[in-house]
Amino acid sequence: MIGGPFIGAVFICATLGSQRKTGPCLSFEFVAGRKHSIADMAIYPWIVPHTFQEQNLDDFPNLKRWFNVIGAREATQRAYALADKINPPKP
Repeated sequence: MIGGPFIGAVFICATLGSQRKTGPCLSFEFVAGRKHSIADMAIYPWIVPHTFQEQNLDDFPNLKRWFNVIGAREATQRAYALADKINPPKP
């Protein structure tokens, strides 16, 4: 079990990745409804390091679908490409 700073990401995985028949990731394409919003922008970076957090998105199919939708957005790809240029490499 992971705790500390990763507990928020674990909670997001469990909540958005729920297998329930209702919920944000089954009812709508995006977290807060039918349009991409600040909610998607705020949550996505918490999920990006999911492998480091020992989370397997296959365990959360709704979250995995949402993560792939957001990751495929042109704006998301541009932002992460820019971040790779700006941020120094990790040791």
